[in-house]
Amino acid sequence: MAGRREPYNGPARSPLWSYTGQRLARTGFGGIAILHDIAPGGAATPGVVLKNAKSPQAWSPHDDVLVMYGPSNRMEFLGLNAPINVAAVSGFYASFSPDGRWLAYNSTPSGSQEIFIRSYPDGGVVRQISTGGAVEPRWKRSGDLYLRHGQRLPDACRDVDGAAVGSAA
Repeated sequence: MAGRREPYNGPARSPLWSYTGQRLARTGFGGIAILHDIAPGGAATPGVVLKNAKSPQAWSPHDDVLVMYGPSNRMEFLGLNAPINVAAVSGFYASFSPDGRWLAYNSTPSGSQEIFIRSYPDGGVVRQISTGGAVEPRWKRSGDLYLRHGQRLPDACRDVDGAAVGSAA
C-alpha cells in the first residue's frame, strides 16, 4: 500500500486527515491551524491559515466540520462549507460516528477521564459510556466505537443496556 505525503510549507505538526482523504488539517507553531484541500491526484492546495486557532481534533464524515480543541479544555466546531451553530463542549479526543449523528469524546466532570457520546449537532442526548477511566474513543467505519482503558489495547464498547453505542435512546 502506498503512503501519502503531507504537504509541507513550514513548521507544522499533528496532521489530521479527513474521512474521505480530501482534506488535511494540521497544527502550526504559534497558534495557527492550516487547512489543505487535496486533489484526486494527491496535489495539495497551499493551505488556508487560521490564526489564533486551536488544535484540529476530528473531522465530520462529510469533511464539512472540523472539531478544534483549545487550552481551556473546550472543543469548538468549525463549519468549513457554511457557518454552523453548535455549542462548544467541555472535552477532548473527539471522534465522529461514521454517520455523523454522534460525537464521542473524553471529559472529566467527575475528576477521572471518561468517555461520553452526544448526539450531533443538537447535543440533546449525552451519555457517559465508560466507567473506571477510559481515553481516546475512535469510531470504526462499521459503526463500532473503540476506547482504551489504561495501557490495554482498545476495547469495543457497548452501552450499559447492551445496545450498540450510538443507537437510538
